Amino acid sequence: MQGIKAYTHAERQQVIEELLPLIQRKFGDNLVAVAVTASFARGEDAAYSDLELIAFVEPMPAGVQRGGMGRIRDGMLVELVWMTGAAYLASTRDVTGSWYIAGSDTLLPLINAPFVDELNRYQVERLREKCHDQARRHWYEVQ
Repeated sequence: MQGIKAYTHAERQQVIEELLPLIQRKFGDNLVAVAVTASFARGEDAAYSDLELIAFVEPMPAGVQRGGMGRIRDGMLVELVWMTGAAYLASTRDVTGSWYIAGSDTLLPLINAPFVDELNRYQVERLREKCHDQARRHWYEVQ
């Protein structure tokens, strides 16, 4: 059994290049765009960072808002989430009841940069008010 393994940013980039054709094959004509997020997208990935990819698809199957999977690939956790662009904005970028802090992260385009760039430009309406409401809603968890 193999444990986790250190990777450089360049080695992660190579893994991404190997995975892109598999992602394209998985979603076929429904694939709109692919992006990488989190520490890799920010250029802050460390030796043991995971790799997080998002596939934007259209349409999703009826009644499904998002899907995902994670696998250990040669000692590194690789996660792939798939959803529509609208679902990404609503569940990740906007400040809602299910919002989490990574919603402020950026996407690094891999396929269809104009689509991904448009998602990155999204501005949350009433951001200050929504963040204040979230802080009030979760205040008991901080105490």
